[in-house]
Amino acid sequence: MHRRVFLATGLIVTGLLLVHPCRVLLAGHYSGLVAKILNDPATDEHDVVDISAETLTSYREGIEAFEKAWAF
Repeated sequence: MHRRVFLATGLIVTGLLLVHPCRVLLAGHYSGLVAKILNDPATDEHDVVDISAETLTSYREGIEAFEKAWAF
């Protein structure tokens, strides 16, 4: 009986340890996506585009990606 409990506990802990790095990788992916979406291609520096009627769609996409990153 104790052996089954120990085995079940070990499997649960192993599963949780595997899920955490995946969540971190996905959150990092979506955070990087936000930076790519909002980066101003007209400059060489890593900065964001100005908010205007033309860039509002990009900001919406960036917000959606940020919300996905935050969910992880």
